[in-house]
Amino acid sequence: MKRLILFMLCFTLCFSAFAQEIDSDYVFRASQAGDQYAKINLALNLPNRPEQLNIGGSGTLGYHVFVTDNFNLGGDVGFNYLKTVGDNVFYFIPILFKAGYQFNTGKFEIPLYLGIGGSIQNYIDRTYFGLTLKPEVGIYYRTSSDFSFGILAGVYVMPQWYKNTSHNYTGVITDLSLSVRYHF
Repeated sequence: MKRLILFMLCFTLCFSAFAQEIDSDYVFRASQAGDQYAKINLALNLPNRPEQLNIGGSGTLGYHVFVTDNFNLGGDVGFNYLKTVGDNVFYFIPILFKAGYQFNTGKFEIPLYLGIGGSIQNYIDRTYFGLTLKPEVGIYYRTSSDFSFGILAGVYVMPQWYKNTSHNYTGVITDLSLSVRYHF
């Protein structure tokens, strides 16, 4: 009986020492190379020229993959509209390739993005396809390993270049978003 108790005591001590060694090697990271996420944004669009355009709105879908623990690549597609002072509507559909770097602090994630691509722009009877740039910064709170919720602020820069250079124009529209990301 004493041998059985001694054996069980030794077994328990050895097992607990082994288990502690495994636990001490485990490190939790919010994002790692190979992680992916899909996101949905709903935004308020604020034009740089309020004398021409009123406040508008937008919706965006995106998909990103982490190349390293902090650097990710992906893309976004959105639909944006702004009403003009004359009650017409300016629409644009940006299709952006995005690169991002994300800082992690506890359950908070702070991504910085730079998007480059093009957008289909439409106003009354004129349609234009042109370059679109969008720098963006945000803050997310990771509620679980699957979801994070946050806010983003970005700026669409959309130059329009014509043969007659007097018609050239650069649209600048600020974008304030509520965002949900699903991590997988």
